[in-house]
Amino acid sequence: MTQPASVEDWQDVEGIEYFVAYLHLLAAEAGAAEHGMGSWRNATIPDFLAAIGTLLAFTQTQIALGNPVFAEPMMTDWWEVACLLSTARHEAPASLPEATTGNLGDAKAVEGLDSLLDYVRWLIGDFRLDAAEVAERTSWNKWDSQGRWAYGVLSNWLGTWAAKLEDAYLKPLPALMIKLRIQRDPVEPVSWRSIAVQLSGARIYE
Repeated sequence: MTQPASVEDWQDVEGIEYFVAYLHLLAAEAGAAEHGMGSWRNATIPDFLAAIGTLLAFTQTQIALGNPVFAEPMMTDWWEVACLLSTARHEAPASLPEATTGNLGDAKAVEGLDSLLDYVRWLIGDFRLDAAEVAERTSWNKWDSQGRWAYGVLSNWLGTWAAKLEDAYLKPLPALMIKLRIQRDPVEPVSWRSIAVQLSGARIYE
């Protein structure tokens, strides 16, 4: 297997360790885009998430139309998730359809494409609400800048996603977790739910 050398090499992402490396590549390129370099269309967290949602909604529509190319289950390989993220750099975000499931803010409740799309929609709304609340607080006290989201910048968020996966799944289980029999939320095999779990971790991990 060949480790991806650039964000265009999503097809080389054949395992979780390569996906972590791919996220670091995305984070570096996103950082360049945030400084006016590169060609990212969606260089903020809500825009990037909205583009992911747009791509998922398109897949949802194609499944509903009976297109055999878009038949569930999908996203069963790491390269597919890498391809989704790669495409989201440039996809024009569209208005997302209304929610169809009830557990909008619960990553562990995601069971399929519909509920993952709802979760992405919830993430976008939660990010914007959190940013507004932080802005209001810091207008009174510049030191009160901690929000529910660990990071508000796309490059940091992608890097945090990589760090969460690396720390939680590529390193030995801490002795305390073994002693207390604490289980990690599984991310393999890749599924709609595991993508939601990863997005949830990237939101709060520091």
